Amino acid sequence: MTTSPETLSDQALPDQESTAPEQTNPTLLAAVQQWLQSLRVVVARAIDITVLEARLAALNFVLILIIAVASGLLLATAWIAFFGAVVAWFHELGLSWSAALLSMAAINLVLAIVGGFTIYRMSNNLLFKAIRKFILYEEGEHVSAEPAAGESPAAP
Repeated sequence: MTTSPETLSDQALPDQESTAPEQTNPTLLAAVQQWLQSLRVVVARAIDITVLEARLAALNFVLILIIAVASGLLLATAWIAFFGAVVAWFHELGLSWSAALLSMAAINLVLAIVGGFTIYRMSNNLLFKAIRKFILYEEGEHVSAEPAAGESPAAP
C-alpha cells in the first residue's frame, strides 16, 4: 500500500484538528483554575474583612453599652442631687423636711404618670394601622384597623 503525499496530508489534518482542541482545553482549564483561585482569594478576603468588622462592631457595641450605663448612672445621680436641692429649697421656704420630701415625691409621681400616659398614647403608633387597614382591604375584609374593645393597643 502506497500512499501519495496528498493522502498523507489528508490523514495528518484530522490528527492536527483533533489535537487543536486539546491545546485550547488546557488553556481554558488553566483560565478556569485561575478564575477559581482568584474567586477563592476574593472570598477569603471578604470573609477576613467581615470577621474584622464584626469584631469592631462587637467592641463598639460593648463600649456603647458601658457608656450608656455610665450615662444612666450619672443622670440618676444628677436627678437625685436635683431632688435634694429642691427639697432643701422647699425647707428654706418654710416647709418641714417631711412636707418638702412629700411634695417632691408628689411632683415626681405626677411626672411619672404624665410620662406613662404619653408612652401609652404613643404605643398606638406601633400598630401599623394604615398597613393593616390596606392589607385587610385588599383581602376583601373591610374591617377597622382599630383594636377591639378590651384588646391591648400593643397586641397584633
